[in-house]
Amino acid sequence: MIRKGCTALLMGALMIMWGCGDSGQVRPDDGPKAMPRDYNFQLIAQNIGINDPEGDVRCYYKVFIDKVEEGRTDIALDSQKKGFRAVISPNRHLLKVEKWVLDERRGTYVKPNNIDQPRPNYLYFDLRKGRTVTVDLQVDGAGKALYRITED
Repeated sequence: MIRKGCTALLMGALMIMWGCGDSGQVRPDDGPKAMPRDYNFQLIAQNIGINDPEGDVRCYYKVFIDKVEEGRTDIALDSQKKGFRAVISPNRHLLKVEKWVLDERRGTYVKPNNIDQPRPNYLYFDLRKGRTVTVDLQVDGAGKALYRITED
């Protein structure tokens, strides 16, 4: 008996809450909100000159901004896109990258000789206040690096 009374009371409360709720109309302030980004610099690196699975090694790029190591990209096959994100101050900056590859025999990552690094391995770019800069690095089969800069 008490259980039936509690259930009826709960159902009645839910019906009242449902009836007093939103009318379903969209208010002007409803809608997708732009989330602030947690970065203002992004590097995306990829070797587009890989045509042989044997040469498609696991690698990452160490990222230096203004001659200070800021971190590294994700680890992925050389032919896949690898990303790095950071927050840096608005200014003119020097970006330098170092490629590191997995030595499967040793089981560790090693830095290839300078001749096997992307050329050039640096880029100057400007970052304006309130903007996000994306640097797209594509390396061809001969090691030549092409940098594309976009700004949001």
